[in-house]
Amino acid sequence: MKKSRNRSATVLSADPRLEEPPMDTHNDGETGGLATPGDTDKGDQTETEKLSVVARFTDELVIIIDANGLTEWVNPAMLRRSGYTFEEMVGKKPGTLFQGPDTDQNAVARIRDAIRAGRPVREQLLNYSKSREPYWVEIQISPVFLSNGRVSQFVAIQRDITELQRTRDQLVAAREMAEEASRMKSLFLATVSHELRTPMNGLLGMTELLLETPLEELQREYVLIIQQAGKVLLNAVGEILDVSRIAGGLVELSPRPFALRPLVEEVRNILSTEVRRHGLTFEYQIEETVAPWIEADPDRLRQILVNLIENGVKFTKVGGVLLEINLQTTDPAHPVLVFRVSDTGMGIRADDLPRLFKPFGQLDPSRSREKEGLGLGLSICRSLIDRMKGHIWVESLPGQGSVFSFAIPYLPRPDSSITPAVVPTPSPKDAKVLPKVLLVEDNPINQKLAVILLNKLGFECDLAQDGQEAVEAARHTQYRIILMDIHMPRMDGLEATRMIRSEMASDAQPYVVAVTADASVEHRELYLASGIDLVLAKPISLPLLRKTMAKALGHLAERSPCGAQPSQPEMG
Repeated sequence: MKKSRNRSATVLSADPRLEEPPMDTHNDGETGGLATPGDTDKGDQTETEKLSVVARFTDELVIIIDANGLTEWVNPAMLRRSGYTFEEMVGKKPGTLFQGPDTDQNAVARIRDAIRAGRPVREQLLNYSKSREPYWVEIQISPVFLSNGRVSQFVAIQRDITELQRTRDQLVAAREMAEEASRMKSLFLATVSHELRTPMNGLLGMTELLLETPLEELQREYVLIIQQAGKVLLNAVGEILDVSRIAGGLVELSPRPFALRPLVEEVRNILSTEVRRHGLTFEYQIEETVAPWIEADPDRLRQILVNLIENGVKFTKVGGVLLEINLQTTDPAHPVLVFRVSDTGMGIRADDLPRLFKPFGQLDPSRSREKEGLGLGLSICRSLIDRMKGHIWVESLPGQGSVFSFAIPYLPRPDSSITPAVVPTPSPKDAKVLPKVLLVEDNPINQKLAVILLNKLGFECDLAQDGQEAVEAARHTQYRIILMDIHMPRMDGLEATRMIRSEMASDAQPYVVAVTADASVEHRELYLASGIDLVLAKPISLPLLRKTMAKALGHLAERSPCGAQPSQPEMG
C-alpha cells in the first residue's frame, strides 16, 4: 500500500477501547516504534498502526508519553521543530527539554495537575528548541485509557502558533502605543490650553480693569483694540484645541436632561456684547410643541449654537440673526429637533458651499479675509452634530443671507419633577458677612487679577501658591469658598481638593471652584468627580466671577444647619 503525506491539520485521538498497543518494530532511523508491551487483538493492532501512520505524516507536533510522564514516541514534525533526535527525547520528560526562562510556570502546573488527575487539558506555552530558540505552541493533552479504566499513556498534540502569537503581540503593542499616544495627545492639549489661556487670562483681565480707569479717548481706543485682538486669539486657540480633540477621538458626549429655553437664553447672554458691537439684533423662537425639557449634551449643543449664531453675526452688516427651533415628525417613529439659524448677511456663492464644513473652509479670501477666524467653527459643528447622530446643512444665495440648519434626535423629558436649580439672589448689603476666600493660583499675573476682581466684589482672600500650600492653609482656617487652579507645581488642584475633602468634616466642607485654562467637557467631568463643585474657565471677567460667587453663596445657604437660609450679602 502506497503511503501519501497529508499536510492538513490532524488531531490524533485515542479510542478508550484500546488495550496497550503493540510495539512497532519498524524503525526508519527518524522515529521509534510505539513501544508499549502486551498482547492485543488484531483489530486493535490495525487501528493502532493506522493512528501511528497518521501521527507520522501530520504537520502537528505529536508526543506520546507514558503514565509516568516520560516520552515514549514522537513524530517527525516534533523532531524537526524541536531540533532533538528521537533518542534524545525518548525516556525523558518533555518539560525538561522544552521549558525555558519565559515559560509560564502556572500553565505548566495546570498541565501537571491534569496529568496526575488523568484528565485532558489544553494550554498555550512558550517552548524552547534544542538551540534555545523560543516558539509558541497550543498543546492539547488527552489520556489513553485501558479497558480496566487505568491510564496507560497520554497523547500530546501541539500546534505551532508562533506567528499567531507574534501577530497578537504586535496588535497588543500597537494598541498600547495608540493608547499612550492618545494619552500623550490629551496631556499635550491640556498643557497647550493651560500655557496659552493662562497668559490670555491676565491680558484680557487687565485690559478689562484698565477700561474701568479714566482714559483719554485715544488710549481707550488702543485698549479696546488690544482687548478685541486678545479675544480673537483666544477664540482661535479654542478652535484649534477643539479640532485636535475631535480628530484624536478625545471628545465624548454627556447626554442628560436639561431645560432648553434657559440654555438658549444663556447663548443670547454669551453673544449679547458681540451682537450690540455689530449693531445687530438676535431673536429666537421655540415652537410650542417642543417639550420644555429634552435630553442631549447641553454643553455641546450650546457650543454649536454659539458657533452658528456668531458666524451669522460675523458676516452680517445690517439686520440680525434669528434662531428657530421646531419639532419635525415626518417620521413619527424618529422625531427630530430642527434648529435654524438665519441671518440677513452677505450670503454664500454656490461654489463655496461644498467646502463650508471642512476644516479651514474659509470663503474666497477676497470676500471674507477681513473677517477674523480660522474657518474651523463650522467644521467643529458638523463633527459634534455627527456624534449626536444628527446632520447639518446650509441654504444660501449671494446678497440674500444664509440659513444654517441642523437636526438632532428629539428626546423629550416631560418629567415635571425635574426642576432647574435656583440660585438665590444676594440681598443684604452688609459686606462684612462675606466669607473669606482662599485663592489658589501659581501665576503672579493671574493672582493679582483675581485678587482685584474679588476685592471689587467685596471679598477678602488669602493666597496659596500651589496645592500643598492650599492644604496647609485649609488646616488652619475654615474657608467656605476656595478658588482652585488645576495645573500647579508640587501638588495640583485635584489632589489638593481630594485631601481637603478627606480632612474636613461633612458640615464644614468648602465650596470649591476650579479656575482653570483647561475646561473642556471631558476634563470638567474629571474635575467634578474629584470633588470640585463648579468649573470656571479662564479667562475670567468680573461679570463671570460675580455669577460664580453668587452660585457659591447660594450653595452655602442651602447647606446651612437645620435648613436655615441666612441672608446673603450683596456683592459689588
